[in-house]
Amino acid sequence: MEISINVFLCVNLLLMVFSCSIFLQGFMPSKSVLPGHATNTPAIENATFLSHKRLIILVIDALRKDFLYGDKDYMQYTRKLIHKRETVPLVVKLQLPTVTLPRIKALTTGGIPSFADVVKNFDSQKLTEDNLLDQFQRAGKKLVFFGDETWLKLFPDYFIRADPTTSFFVSDYTEVDQNVSRHLDTELGQSDWDVMILHYLGLDHIGHLAGPKSPLVKPKLREMDQVVENIHRSLMQQMTEGQGDSLLLLCGDHGMADQGGHGGASPSETTTPAVFISTKFANGKGLPYDDNIVVQQIDLAPTLATLYGLPIPMNNLGMLIPQVLQEASTADIVRLYQQNAEQLWRILQLNLPDPAKDRSFILYEELQQATHAWLSSGKTQSGQRSWETQGQGLVRQYQQLIQTMQEKVASSLSSYDLYAMSVGMISLWMIFLTLILHLWTNSISSVAVHLGSLTSVSTLLTILLWVTVHLTVCTSTHRNDLLCGDSLVPVIMQLGTVSMVCFFSITVVHFFQMFCQKAQRNKGFFFTTWFERLLLIGSFLHGVSFMSSSFVEEEHQTWYFFTTTLQILTPLLIMSRSFDRAEVKRSTSLNSGDTKVKDFDLHLKSPETMVLASGESQYLQHFETSSKNGPKVTHNSSQQGCCTNSSSPEKSKFGNTDKHKRSSIVNWRAIAASFSITLLGRLARSLNQTGNKWLNQPDVGDWLVNADNKSLLSGTVACAILVILSMRLGAHRGLVRLLLPLGMLGVYCFRAANQMLWLPETWPKSTNGTWEARLVYMSTLAIITETTLTSMYRTKDRQCYSKADVVLEDIQSCWVLLMTLVLKPHNTVLVAIMVVQERLLSKCVVDDLNLSTPAQTVWYFWMGQAAFFYQGNSNSISTIDVSAGYIGLTDYQPVLITILLTVSTYAGLFLLADQLLKHNVP
Repeated sequence: MEISINVFLCVNLLLMVFSCSIFLQGFMPSKSVLPGHATNTPAIENATFLSHKRLIILVIDALRKDFLYGDKDYMQYTRKLIHKRETVPLVVKLQLPTVTLPRIKALTTGGIPSFADVVKNFDSQKLTEDNLLDQFQRAGKKLVFFGDETWLKLFPDYFIRADPTTSFFVSDYTEVDQNVSRHLDTELGQSDWDVMILHYLGLDHIGHLAGPKSPLVKPKLREMDQVVENIHRSLMQQMTEGQGDSLLLLCGDHGMADQGGHGGASPSETTTPAVFISTKFANGKGLPYDDNIVVQQIDLAPTLATLYGLPIPMNNLGMLIPQVLQEASTADIVRLYQQNAEQLWRILQLNLPDPAKDRSFILYEELQQATHAWLSSGKTQSGQRSWETQGQGLVRQYQQLIQTMQEKVASSLSSYDLYAMSVGMISLWMIFLTLILHLWTNSISSVAVHLGSLTSVSTLLTILLWVTVHLTVCTSTHRNDLLCGDSLVPVIMQLGTVSMVCFFSITVVHFFQMFCQKAQRNKGFFFTTWFERLLLIGSFLHGVSFMSSSFVEEEHQTWYFFTTTLQILTPLLIMSRSFDRAEVKRSTSLNSGDTKVKDFDLHLKSPETMVLASGESQYLQHFETSSKNGPKVTHNSSQQGCCTNSSSPEKSKFGNTDKHKRSSIVNWRAIAASFSITLLGRLARSLNQTGNKWLNQPDVGDWLVNADNKSLLSGTVACAILVILSMRLGAHRGLVRLLLPLGMLGVYCFRAANQMLWLPETWPKSTNGTWEARLVYMSTLAIITETTLTSMYRTKDRQCYSKADVVLEDIQSCWVLLMTLVLKPHNTVLVAIMVVQERLLSKCVVDDLNLSTPAQTVWYFWMGQAAFFYQGNSNSISTIDVSAGYIGLTDYQPVLITILLTVSTYAGLFLLADQLLKHNVP
């Protein structure tokens, strides 16, 4: 039975998507929530602490802890209130993921969001579970909102007035906040609202654009401090006029990484300040700042609900913050914590298989009895101090119990479906094995599958093995509904899994048989040399390393080690190949006629010289023309450069004399180029720290982008652009030689318009560099247009170039131009390094390696992966430079933003992919 190669590849692609879906559903389990709305509140004897009339929640997006509590006094008025003890300042700890949508959910529901909310962050839907805003609305409170539009997507029908601002246009950090502040004076004078929510985005956008050390941070924090001052003075005036007490909660939704993004687990991203500023705390009735007092962000929801006499949201996992319950009596605090524990106990029952046997249940029952006995004895006990002490002891026990229940529920929310994840991973490995075996069999047009006895028996045994494992897992305590349920989706998943098992059993056995036959004949077999086998082994070890979370977090170390090892071993391979070529040419020069061809064929069939597969056609051509012109090495015109061997007479190098020395045939230029590539790679590594462990360590990039080094950064970027032009202009002719420098000029002017680089004050600049960036886009488009037209109607002066090579060179220049624009300014040096490395590889190294096409693909893939981390990227979403998606745009364009983010994130990988195509496409 023959299957078209296209059908075979499409089937593998569909199975890959199916396997990934199984893995992701097992990796991101859905959270079980209680339906309905909470209605019960404890009976409070002294309701003095519940007398706040209004609530203002001021969220400053990406407000780091050190922006308020650090050494630099940016928010002077707020710090003054903290120093005078007119606030309750707290340090808030966040759970992952640290992006806006999950954090808003945590603030309003008190629950722990899942990683699936990271995807939903770009398309928020209405929040249906019980939350703080819903409780306010059910209590008859009126709400107004101004700021991040994510709130309106989550709570579309809650506000009597609202003015949203887009959260994804990160190049705007001025108007996005002015559109919020312009409503303040009017709204503070209105009396028809009870809760006002303000969400400022400017600081977050500055972080994405320039990072936390940008000179733009200081004026933005001063602006936010002015907002706090205006609100606080207005609330104090209303209090003196007899309009009642009000509470202002100043907090951040998440922090900011040292690179400017967020979404990861670094301390600067997972800690943020929260300051309770109440008119009740005037005249020093608040608390001093204590860095050791750390609360969870999910604790804010139950605390705010309690302060306003509302039921705690049903799915809350947070604990009451005792520091803001100063005016409550001991009896009331005990009742409040009792209600908090009861609410958490209901969630624990939902997430545990047998909650009655859990230790938390026993402790909860004992505490309930002790609380009832304590409250009953309060009226008759004569020792008031002893009774208060017992109550404080009950509060501490409730806090410990709530923390225990929090940990148990949180662990159940992160319980992965290991069976589904295993099925997905094994399937992906089988797809990889199938494609590798197919590649080794050299089946190009079709796949012939013979259903022999061995294939049939192996398929049957594999299915029986899977059925045994499936039944064992589905009848054990590790059973999960994803692959073991009896509803429609699990049944489809199980049928799809059976189909995968059959497909893999048939194809793997078939390809393995052909692989063994090829191996016995030592024919058509890739990865035969030690260097190519090293590439294959390294790729396998990299896949195995994903089984360790530490290797995932520090994956860049793996690629740095692999690429450095290859670059160090490359000179050895070049010398080995040079000696092999010398032996081939010497043997052919000593023979003639049929004897020469016979010896050459025998030599090529030896394991040591089969590595010349990729360059075999060149050497065959060389031996066919040797009778007329003598032996010589030929190269494609498109690949000649500074490192190509000169065309001196062959006799002087490979003559049949005793004076011939093997050192004369070693390409020392290629070896020198290889060492240069290694040194450039080490320099590229020093530009940006990445990963998790060393992410916060200073690097060359941090030093260059420092405001004090603006002149040095400007000179460095200018020199890097000159290096790029010197490397790239030689590959072009005509109009491209004008468009490329024009585009690079636009890149520099764009950086200068954003105050990152230096230009004279008289130089014309647009707002945020919009037109400068568009000049780069127009130059890129013009190059692509010129390339398209030239490839269709080649002019006479381009006849020496092949059409594919010209197109790929022009595409590469367009990509380099876009890289220089969308990457951070200091990464212009990285672009120059990569361009020089690429030129050294293509002109000096690759031809001397003579790797097979699959081995070349792996080689370039390794280099591309290392380049991905050279940029400062990591496996954390916090390192994604969101600001790159908005360069040159004045409004929100999802398609263009996606394209620019792709260019920014995978710039180095695509550059190496283009180079691979350029080297292999004739």
